[in-house]
Amino acid sequence: MSTTLNAVPRTETAERLYQGLAALPASSRLSEAQLEALYGLGHSHLLQGQPRQALPYFSLLGMYGMPRRHYLAGLALCLQRCERYDDAVRVYALLGTLFPETADPFVGMAECLLAAGRRQEAAQELDRVLRYLEADARQGGADAEQARIRAHVQALRALAVQDGSP
Repeated sequence: MSTTLNAVPRTETAERLYQGLAALPASSRLSEAQLEALYGLGHSHLLQGQPRQALPYFSLLGMYGMPRRHYLAGLALCLQRCERYDDAVRVYALLGTLFPETADPFVGMAECLLAAGRRQEAAQELDRVLRYLEADARQGGADAEQARIRAHVQALRALAVQDGSP
């Protein structure tokens, strides 16, 4: 699931953070081939439904492959599937800060909040995603994928508010 949010550019502060992370010495310790080999191993474990085995690979990529989106997304997904929701929320928040043009980190964050029983926070995050999707649609960014994302977000929102209001 991935949808681009044309209405949400990276802030100046987020750009400085991105540049700072990219400049860290750890970001150049491993070669591109080494990083992609680690990613391949971690991704393979995720595809096999083995997030606990994938987590060490994505943890290394989170340290040495900063600030690449797919490495951070893999780390967040591993943490989420290992039910380490608070840690996953933090990584999703970093992803959302560095790459605000996609709804994925915000949806992942809301899924974790919902799974952790933090319904009100999940509902608030989902409301924010819906606002971004609506703003993007007004700017002509709506497509079939975005409609699918919107339906998923609305279903999560309904779960967040069932049996009480957020």
